[in-house]
Amino acid sequence: VARSSAADGDGGAAADEEQRAALLSLLQGTHALWSSPLTRAVQTAQLALLPLLEAAGVVEVKANARQRRGLTNPNMSIGTVSGDAMRHRCVEKFRELAASEQGLCDEASLEQIEASELDTVEAEARWWSDKTESERDFQARVAELVSQIRYSPHESLVLVTHDDVFHELLGRHTHTSAHVRQGPLLKQMTSGSVPS
Repeated sequence: VARSSAADGDGGAAADEEQRAALLSLLQGTHALWSSPLTRAVQTAQLALLPLLEAAGVVEVKANARQRRGLTNPNMSIGTVSGDAMRHRCVEKFRELAASEQGLCDEASLEQIEASELDTVEAEARWWSDKTESERDFQARVAELVSQIRYSPHESLVLVTHDDVFHELLGRHTHTSAHVRQGPLLKQMTSGSVPS
């Protein structure tokens, strides 16, 4: 789990890059890259994990990995595009950010992202809802995501999703051995206090 240290000054950017390099080193050899269909998640998979994208060859969009639409965040998980329009929206937003933020993304990386494949089979049609998602429906959706992971043909994968999905995954779908070895960390992560 990583957080941005941009507000920390020049040292923050160096620390961010160090943290990113350590994470990428840990994830080398990943066979698949999955993402929530929300633009910011797809962009994280495409840019922050670009070396993994190069190896995996495609970002697979998983509708079940989307952020929960709840009473406290009614506008957070509203989709605006589906299917191939998702790839175009991500590229368009990258270009806007690159023009406004110096050093966000170089032209070579943008070209790699534009050329990369985005598998939107699970998001060809409207994948979002205008209604608040009940706790029961949210739990069922995350359980289905766990089944997708479990029965995936990939030996390993990286999932780019949102904190509410991670809290549910870690809170209800973690193997007993992880609770024995990493109990305090899991408790901290499921309480909403995620270390950086």
